[in-house]
Amino acid sequence: MFPSKDDAPQMQQEVTMFDYTGPFKDSIDVAHHYGFHLVRPLDVSSNNHEDEEFFPDTYKKTCAERGKELTKCGPDLVCHTQNPRRKFGSLMLEAHGCTSSIAEGIVLKTALSILKNAGEKQLEVEINCLGDGDAQTRFRKHYNEFVKKHLSKIPDEYQADVRDNPYFASKLSMRDENLKAVFADAPGPLNYLSDSDRHHLMEVIEYLESMGVPYRLNPHLLGKGGTPSHSFFRIVRPLKQSKKSKKDGDHDISPTILASGERFDHRDGRASRKQPIVSLSIKLMAGKHESYKEKKQSETPRLYFVHIGPEAKRAGFKVLDILRETKLPVKQYLIRNSLSEQMASAESAQPSHILIMGLKEAQENSVIIRDTLTRAQHTIPIPQLKSFLRTTIR
Repeated sequence: MFPSKDDAPQMQQEVTMFDYTGPFKDSIDVAHHYGFHLVRPLDVSSNNHEDEEFFPDTYKKTCAERGKELTKCGPDLVCHTQNPRRKFGSLMLEAHGCTSSIAEGIVLKTALSILKNAGEKQLEVEINCLGDGDAQTRFRKHYNEFVKKHLSKIPDEYQADVRDNPYFASKLSMRDENLKAVFADAPGPLNYLSDSDRHHLMEVIEYLESMGVPYRLNPHLLGKGGTPSHSFFRIVRPLKQSKKSKKDGDHDISPTILASGERFDHRDGRASRKQPIVSLSIKLMAGKHESYKEKKQSETPRLYFVHIGPEAKRAGFKVLDILRETKLPVKQYLIRNSLSEQMASAESAQPSHILIMGLKEAQENSVIIRDTLTRAQHTIPIPQLKSFLRTTIR
């Protein structure tokens, strides 16, 4: 049974909904399926970042200021656009207010689905974790000593930049084959992580493994050296050795970066208050006008997916992929843990069917489907889910 409306916790505050037209329409539809809702773009001066890999402090601050409103009722997932009139623009995915690794999991899963929908075939995720402030302080000390010792091996034109920001050397080492060999012995941040940060990283890796996407730990993803970030990740198109330029002096070994993101904690001025944010920018073809038009209400979902426990979160991505193929409107809150919150939200959404997955279903590769009108329910193997829904829900 559903909890009563009087007892149900508040699941989500009233948000302004938008109909979108423009170059990112298909990608926004994919993001919506995985739980993101569209918000207006941030101010251009704070949202624009010339560096494709790392976010500027102005973006982090503005993003966090809006996040205070978004998270009044708990964690939230939003998306917005950047530079639609340029040849290439970006779709920004943001998870606000969630300290759990599901934030990275759902942001990366959504980005991978968007890129595949845009025609990308071979994708790889690179990830690095710098951890909390204490871990970063210890790592930075030893890394800076290493860079100082090997500064003479860095090309003259970059040495001033490296002196100003030693982390810039890590970026150079990802682009230059000669420097890659030098920095192969540099200290790595993973050696300085706390037990809790190691556990968080392992959970993110478990999500990637559940998605079946190739991934690798990249110790050279260190950021710009400004406001500290807990972790960095990017989605790349791997560089084929056979396709590298053969020009003399060309040592570029960098892959094509398709999306890049970070987890960072914004402090609001009080040391005890932190606002966790996971943000990712996806580079997409653009070059068109866009418009955001307010609408009164969102689409009523036909299905609502409820998960119980971390195993169901991981297995839930497979269910959401199948539901996307059916093209049936679906709603879910993988970013939250409370069963009562999910059931209260399902009552408010009034779907025709609820899909439920707990530990038993995740282990047996199945899902429970409950008819909200008759309360009849069936346990369906995941491989049969799509055909069952197509014959049952019209």
